[in-house]
Amino acid sequence: MIFAGLMLTAAFSLTNCQKAEFAGPESRNGKKATITATAIQMKTTNDGLQTLWSSGDNLTVFHAIAGTTDYVKDVKFQTSQGGATSAEFEGTLPELTPGAYYDWYILNQYRGGLTSPDGTGVSYNVGVPRQQQAAYGSSAHIAGQGSFPMYGHIWNAPADAPLVVAMTHISSLLNVKVTNSTAEPIRISNVEFLANEIISGGFYVDFTKEELTFKPAAGNENKYARLSVAGGEALAPGATADFYLGIRPFKAAIGDVLELRVNGYAKKVTLTEAVNFAPGHEKVLNFSFDKPAEDLSGDYMIAGHPDENWYAAHGLALTPGAYDGSGGQNTVIFAKKVVVKDSQIYYDENLDIFYENGKNENPLDVLSFDEYKFTIAKVTEGEYAGMYTIKNFDGKYMTATATANGNSVDFLETPDSGSYFDICANGENAVDGYRIVATKSAYKRHLFFNLSGLNWPRFTLFGEGENAHTCPYLVPWGTPAPNPMPRLVLSDISVSASGIEGGEYTILTENNPEANPWMPEVVGWTGCVTDASVFGDVLYYSVSANASTEEGREGTITVKLVDPNTELPDVVGVINVAQGRKPDKNFVKVTAAPATDWCGDYLMVYEGVDGVGARAFDGSKGDVTGTELDSGPSVPVKIENGNIIPAEDALKAVLLHIKFNNHAKAPAGSYTIRNTSDIRCIGVQGKNTGAGLVLNDNTDDRFYQEITYDETNHSVRIYNTNSAGNANTGVFRYSTTLNAFGVIKDEEAADCAHIQLYKLED
Repeated sequence: MIFAGLMLTAAFSLTNCQKAEFAGPESRNGKKATITATAIQMKTTNDGLQTLWSSGDNLTVFHAIAGTTDYVKDVKFQTSQGGATSAEFEGTLPELTPGAYYDWYILNQYRGGLTSPDGTGVSYNVGVPRQQQAAYGSSAHIAGQGSFPMYGHIWNAPADAPLVVAMTHISSLLNVKVTNSTAEPIRISNVEFLANEIISGGFYVDFTKEELTFKPAAGNENKYARLSVAGGEALAPGATADFYLGIRPFKAAIGDVLELRVNGYAKKVTLTEAVNFAPGHEKVLNFSFDKPAEDLSGDYMIAGHPDENWYAAHGLALTPGAYDGSGGQNTVIFAKKVVVKDSQIYYDENLDIFYENGKNENPLDVLSFDEYKFTIAKVTEGEYAGMYTIKNFDGKYMTATATANGNSVDFLETPDSGSYFDICANGENAVDGYRIVATKSAYKRHLFFNLSGLNWPRFTLFGEGENAHTCPYLVPWGTPAPNPMPRLVLSDISVSASGIEGGEYTILTENNPEANPWMPEVVGWTGCVTDASVFGDVLYYSVSANASTEEGREGTITVKLVDPNTELPDVVGVINVAQGRKPDKNFVKVTAAPATDWCGDYLMVYEGVDGVGARAFDGSKGDVTGTELDSGPSVPVKIENGNIIPAEDALKAVLLHIKFNNHAKAPAGSYTIRNTSDIRCIGVQGKNTGAGLVLNDNTDDRFYQEITYDETNHSVRIYNTNSAGNANTGVFRYSTTLNAFGVIKDEEAADCAHIQLYKLED
């Protein structure tokens, strides 16, 4: 029967199904026994289809009274011999009842957890979903792995009779014969067989009857067996090579669809008659590879696609141990989350590029998204003809430098044997990505995308037998170039302990189209935040009061940008909200003249415009006699409900002490203003503009200040005066031209604002 180039031929028995001879009854009385077995075993070396025992091979043996299910597990039988098809296995058999008849069940390899041959207890592999063949025509992997067990039966044997058992593969063997029907050499790197039911992986196997039964282990959904080919030169036109896969036996029914893929080239057959893939039998499948080789040369984004997300490989590899979390074994390529739609690449600049053990990191200096472009070129002549090189944005060759102890990806100026890759589709039309395999490196390794185990996406090298990884995808770089999605430009919000109702925050964006912009929405909030909503581009939020004087609080507001065409995924960002603790003391605005005097600790404040741009004079800037503060330095403050909150150390450091001036030459009721270093603050005399202030600690204490409250302007007036005849040499003001505190003679100058005093609570 031939359909779509795939042929199923009649089954035939394996040539190495041999017999195992057991010792006679003298060894069945609880004494040491020897079993002579002539059979095949999966832990051995292969000689074509003839398998040789190896020293250390062992058997699992069960027995029961004939016709019953009271199975007894015997001890492990093991051989110290090897290199031949026959070997002696030594162990101990229990005492058997003379004259009784027994059934015997034998499984190669001793399985300690297996307590019965009836499919209960533990599961074990019958074929694996990913297999690896060393070279064209080699079948060593079928015997060399523990996933291809054998079994044997002896029925109704007298207790004193010699036992002879025929050992048979549990697996069914597929021999895929691939013929190159093209005009050019091809390099076979993978072969895959797909069926309508589970055919590889872990099973509970009942081998107590003539016909085996299988129950898949939990989580086993493998309806395929995939073979990667480690070696072999290019297959010449007209030449044929054999490839072997071991699978769980099954019967394919009429109407079932079987599929065979070679280098991702798929052919299917719908059965018109049932086909039995029997235990211990080989089935030959002929595959004519008649598809001209695809030239994948071009510029690509190499991407991982493990779920609905895409992750683009960056064009640099990190040094071992720096961020790979493996103690220095593997060098990996890090990846950035992107969006792929209609062959167009979109990337979200708002997302952190790299992740390292749960912490957002950026170990590489990424200048532009062009660093995520790779150039793939096909080699046309020489030893590596038909293979590909992969260069990064800097023109360096991606290179597999795998060793026995680790698998590393590097980028080299000059290529070596690990810089050449076989690249082919992993599935029909590359729906499952591409297989990128360093066939010529010291250890054959596949480039996989990996998101398991750690918290950051990366590309690394693994052997084909290792799973939990996905094949990379090749996304054409395309025209136009990759397009950045709109980006949220977010900053943190700080709130005082008193909380806030209806606070406003403008949401800024970048790369947002003007004609049809993406609009922000609130996703949710946490912590101290009690409400949040968006109107236009303004976020309105509320934070409850914090009653704790010990600790501040935190919260978040999560927002997103939504594509108006609902085609691309939302761009999500988080605004962090920090709330201070309830202060022990506040700075309270002075709104009237004090009942007694002005003595106390204050901030000299310019309140800005509607509370925006409020500043406090910084009297700490200078502690040397005669230091002139021409800039009138200041610090920003936040005013809420007539208070400046909180009264933290940063503000306490700039407060001013107002004291009585007790100098003999100073009039009664006058004051001196000093900073936290107890140095006097006086005005620069004789200047008619807001020029600055002076710190002066001259022992001549004739300089003094007079302080009044201006009921008309609702402000404080501090007059700078001395006893040398220069009365009222100026009044303290804030220059909106110079953006500085100073002393001015013209009290009503247009560019000078009144000041306020905020007193530190007692």
